[in-house]
Amino acid sequence: MRRFGIFSLEILVSLVLNLTASLFNKPQAIILSKWGWLVVLIHATYLLVSTKRVEVHAVRARSLFGRSTVISYVVVALCCASLGMLYWAGINAAYSLLFHDATEGPQAKTRSPEELPSSSVSIPIPGQPNGRLDVSPIEKLSDLGWTVKPSPKYVQFEIANKPLPPMRESAASLRQLHKPFRLHFQGVKGIEGLHQLAGTKCTKVEISAGEFTDISGLLGLTSLTSLIISQTPISGLGIVDLSPVASLSHLRELNLFGTKVTDISSIANLTNLEILNLKETPTRDLSPLSGLVALKSLDITGTSISDLSPLSRLEDLNELGIGGRQIPGLSNLTKLKHLRTIRIIDQANIDLAPVAALPNLEYLWVWGPPDLPSIISSSHN
Repeated sequence: MRRFGIFSLEILVSLVLNLTASLFNKPQAIILSKWGWLVVLIHATYLLVSTKRVEVHAVRARSLFGRSTVISYVVVALCCASLGMLYWAGINAAYSLLFHDATEGPQAKTRSPEELPSSSVSIPIPGQPNGRLDVSPIEKLSDLGWTVKPSPKYVQFEIANKPLPPMRESAASLRQLHKPFRLHFQGVKGIEGLHQLAGTKCTKVEISAGEFTDISGLLGLTSLTSLIISQTPISGLGIVDLSPVASLSHLRELNLFGTKVTDISSIANLTNLEILNLKETPTRDLSPLSGLVALKSLDITGTSISDLSPLSRLEDLNELGIGGRQIPGLSNLTKLKHLRTIRIIDQANIDLAPVAALPNLEYLWVWGPPDLPSIISSSHN
């Protein structure tokens, strides 16, 4: 009974190993489970030959060799070795069907360079007929400390409240991705080393509540089309130097909400910019925006800006967010034919009369206690 108890325990351990291998599909787990089943089969054979009936036949077979004990042991050893090899071949055949040869032992046949697997394995993304998701690089990035959030069109990698992972190793894996990717940083103390991603397919970087003012790590990320730097530095101490942004010529969206930025002259070269958010920034001068003719949406709520004349040439501007301080400057925007939406946020009692001078306005959203009678009387006049 004891022998059968041990045999049952071996089967249980092999089943657990097999379940582990099927869940994780790791080479180490698969090899270990193979050996587990080999032990089970050998033990089962031992239990079988230990029965009295088999022992009788074994004694009769041994008598064929006379008194030569050595020869009989050699024959038994050869039989056991052959049986073990047969068991191992059967186990490998079964696992090749279950795991598609996820592991290859040292006896695997030699392949030509053309037949060798690539360093990354691709699987289809649901909803994306031609989309491929690189498994191996993503696994490496996850091991480095990145939080991975895949989607049909891109992959997002996140870091929150901890130092950036080793960027040299991260860059090597990110360059193997076939799809564009995005980066999101929350509460990080710096983005040093981010420049090593130059030349990758990074299309968006989002930084929120950062604890730094140096954004030179963005240099070289020329594939960026969207950049969000909000509430940075979170302590409110120091000014963010925006000059590295000047090289990001493909940017279509720039959101600097609540970030300590005073000089926006670096934005003047971003001629592809369509969306700009300067809400709650200490910015005072809009003159660098005068040449951004592709700009469609601008938010300057909560700023000290009063002169809106630099916006008079932005003919594609159709959405504007302002505060009470900027309302008088709306008189400079009467020639903007596409300016159809204005959002006003101010807790003071504001005069909306200048809004009536905008002939193409279609939507006005006001948050605060405005002096509505003034705009109503002006519109009637």
